[in-house]
Amino acid sequence: MRNRIELHAKTKYSMDHESTLDIKELILKCINNGERGVAIVDTDSVISFYKAEKILKELNIKDFKLIYGVEVSVIYKNHNYKVVVLLKNKEGVFSLFRMLSSYTTNKYVLLDELLINRENFVIGLIYDENNYNLDILKYFDYVEVDK
Repeated sequence: MRNRIELHAKTKYSMDHESTLDIKELILKCINNGERGVAIVDTDSVISFYKAEKILKELNIKDFKLIYGVEVSVIYKNHNYKVVVLLKNKEGVFSLFRMLSSYTTNKYVLLDELLINRENFVIGLIYDENNYNLDILKYFDYVEVDK
């Protein structure tokens, strides 16, 4: 087993259409590479949560960790940032679903709304050349650099 887990894998359920990867294909690829788990982080979609659990049960895979997350747009000081929200626990699922209930209408989350549920999330900023406020970094657990 390798000591590596991909923390931002997208599947065909990602609403930005950046991936055509099937969940089963992703899981099997990770296992074949000796990885112990994967974080499935589709953009604007949580459809993969249920489907991934179902696939693990179908394949009878027990020693593989699924981390669930979502990539969303967050508004901070009138700027839009791409953010990864990874779930720490089962309460994180409920917190995420509550937070996303307004997301379908607005297509963004306010940073304050995200931070209210911080204890249930690991929050990452996808940093690119369009990020204007460096002071936003203090709110995140990690940063991904997007080129």
